[in-house]
Amino acid sequence: MPPASAIAVVGADGGHPFSQNPCFEQEVAWAATANTRAQYMVLDSPIGFTSPHVLEYAYHGPAGDCTAAEYACQSFNWGYNAAYFAVQSASAGGATSDKWWLDVELPTATSIDPPGAQCYTPNFWVCDQTMNSIVVAAAELALREQGKDVGVYSTQKQWGAITGGLPLGGPIWIAGYDYPASTYCDAANARQYWFAAGRPAMVQSLPATFDPDTAC
Repeated sequence: MPPASAIAVVGADGGHPFSQNPCFEQEVAWAATANTRAQYMVLDSPIGFTSPHVLEYAYHGPAGDCTAAEYACQSFNWGYNAAYFAVQSASAGGATSDKWWLDVELPTATSIDPPGAQCYTPNFWVCDQTMNSIVVAAAELALREQGKDVGVYSTQKQWGAITGGLPLGGPIWIAGYDYPASTYCDAANARQYWFAAGRPAMVQSLPATFDPDTAC
């Protein structure tokens, strides 16, 4: 585990919705002494997948019972159900902060711009930004229904590629910076680095084993 920190953010899943973080209990114990605690959950698209989780949580939910071709229905159910699952799982494990971050990013070497019908083949995100945005907006809605304060972890480039620039308007956590954190926190540089119609609360660096964060 990293050294004790004033800011501690614990992963509520294992890198995909409805998965388990194998280090969750250890991370919750590490975060206990932090002044600011939060949880984050990873989002992705269910479209094209036929895993048991997708068949259960994307095909059934508040948007109704979906067919295989009803992508908007699947996307809403997936994001909404994922957020409820993440909060329940985190709370059961002792992570009860009301601050949550939605992790919206592209895995390494993943393209979300394939041609034609391949747009909807299984991938971390699909090339239909409207469907991706529905996943994100549904997760945000579900978190807010549970009384959570919601922000987004991403970069301007990735947020644009995945959602087309969905203006959620909440706090943002900027991933992986190359310059001093103050550069990204400064409103004078908003056009270059900010996204989601939000204002940065934290900026992350990627120097080595651990990813330290600086609050704006």
